[in-house]
Amino acid sequence: MKLFLDSANIKEIEELGSSEYVYGLTTNPTFFYEEGVKSTEEFLSILKDIMPDKEIQLEAMGSVDEILKIARDYVDSPPGTSCEHNIVSKVPFNEEGLEAVSILSKESIKTNVHLVYSVNQAVLAARSGATYVCPLMGRFDDSGQNSSELLGDIKTTFDNYNIETEILAASVRHPDHVKQALLLGVDAITIPYKVFKLMMDHPLTERGTRAFENHTVGQK
Repeated sequence: MKLFLDSANIKEIEELGSSEYVYGLTTNPTFFYEEGVKSTEEFLSILKDIMPDKEIQLEAMGSVDEILKIARDYVDSPPGTSCEHNIVSKVPFNEEGLEAVSILSKESIKTNVHLVYSVNQAVLAARSGATYVCPLMGRFDDSGQNSSELLGDIKTTFDNYNIETEILAASVRHPDHVKQALLLGVDAITIPYKVFKLMMDHPLTERGTRAFENHTVGQK
């Protein structure tokens, strides 16, 4: 089970990025805009000091040629300038994306096909050579459908046909989304900072901690 931090906030990344339970980082252009990130290269140069050995997933969008160039540039960066050996290109699900993923997979460049909302899309992405397929739980629930059912159907299909592409659950809104994904046995989840913090809390844990502290006051 891989747990990713979903963020572009440097303070959040500094706090959680080096944690043993965080496998890597996922981010997107919306996060970059919100955090004022202007340069991907500069962002990566910061990450290499915070989480040098962890996987980083970055967006690659556009035409087939544009996706190929971005993905190749990620892995061809000069040594020491980024986390070049651990970068996965996030490619939107569409015909151009699948064509690019098919080419990149033959070059052993890792990809994550995201914006996946059906079993059919997941299978097409997997057969195109995607390293990950990425259903978005919160956005799927917003449409009035059941994201747990979607994840379960994709998991069953992949198990039925021994598909090695990993399922990465995204658009996680609350700890119960994490729990649902874990119970379904998906391969990875990307989790916002605030949800990671909520995962650490439980009223009984807090109550028990206070009780232990009260009982140990004054002890040598």
